[in-house]
Amino acid sequence: MPTPTIAIESALQLYVLNVAISAVAIWPAARLTVLHATLFQIGMAMLGAALVGLLPGFWGWLLSIAVLFWLLRHFTEASMYADIVLMVVSRIIRALIIFHFL
Repeated sequence: MPTPTIAIESALQLYVLNVAISAVAIWPAARLTVLHATLFQIGMAMLGAALVGLLPGFWGWLLSIAVLFWLLRHFTEASMYADIVLMVVSRIIRALIIFHFL
């Protein structure tokens, strides 16, 4: 039986891996929308959104999307309705695919 510290370390590793994969997945979308954002800026936005996403239930996920919008706008100063919406739609589609298989 795993000890609590091993379980916590595993959860943190999965959390960091999820943030990294999400940031790398959104980065090509930033390039397609000609959004001048570095991988570091996108990673910081994903980290903030993932922290808010730890809130339980549907509200955590919804607030996570809102925080991702706000942080991407803050870091990149891009227009909300053309560039950032296209980037975040990929995250919403990913979540819908995951919910479909659950």
